[in-house]
Amino acid sequence: MGEMLQPNNLPLNQACKAKLLQADPPVHAQENHLYVLQLALWGIDQRNLLPEGIVGYRVEQTIGDLLRQEPEVQSRKLDLPETEELAQEVAQSEPEHAAVVAIEYIARVMNLI
Repeated sequence: MGEMLQPNNLPLNQACKAKLLQADPPVHAQENHLYVLQLALWGIDQRNLLPEGIVGYRVEQTIGDLLRQEPEVQSRKLDLPETEELAQEVAQSEPEHAAVVAIEYIARVMNLI
């Protein structure tokens, strides 16, 4: 296993990793992808969670596009260093709500809503 991605050390990604482990069944996050993207994808694929006003295939396509880019580029596009407040909300939520928060955040930042 390689070294953990630097962006995954950011508070939002650490909170998302914790929520993946709390999911039922637990999801073991892959260190080579941003945890926020993995949590959002889990919410869509495993729980059919789509906040109102968000088109599922567009969010899934955007997440897929982001996952094909370098993690540092993903982090920059998602403004991850600026997400302290969001990290707290994720940390204090159940996994399903945390996934909705991640989906909404990605959709907002990527101009999908």
